[in-house]
Amino acid sequence: TKVMDDKGRKLASHAYSLTDNKVSMIHSCSARFDFGNNQERNRIGRANRFLHWNDILIFKRKGYQIYDFVGLSFDDDEDEAMKNISDFKRGFGGREVIEYKYYKAHSFAGRAVLFVLSQKWRKRPDFLEYSFK
Repeated sequence: TKVMDDKGRKLASHAYSLTDNKVSMIHSCSARFDFGNNQERNRIGRANRFLHWNDILIFKRKGYQIYDFVGLSFDDDEDEAMKNISDFKRGFGGREVIEYKYYKAHSFAGRAVLFVLSQKWRKRPDFLEYSFK
């Protein structure tokens, strides 16, 4: 999903993995740091929050029961940016759960992707879910 401004610039976008009743975030990005102006960055941050909320409503209408933000920082020594991301996710409510995921590669390219992801995610076994129940 994505949100664009009136000039056609992408402000934020999200990618998801869908299972029977669960939506899991794969990737979320915004253009907040492409602009030096605080007012513009705040506007893009609000657009990203709107996109998350709109996605939650769309997936709920489609019958999904869980919206999983995938990943929180529990390290008090973590940098300020990671803390802010976790606070942003917690701001939607929901419950925090520890969940173990399993990925299996079926090709050389798949193994390469899993290797890169394993390096990125190895210190982040915790996830935040949003339940529609």
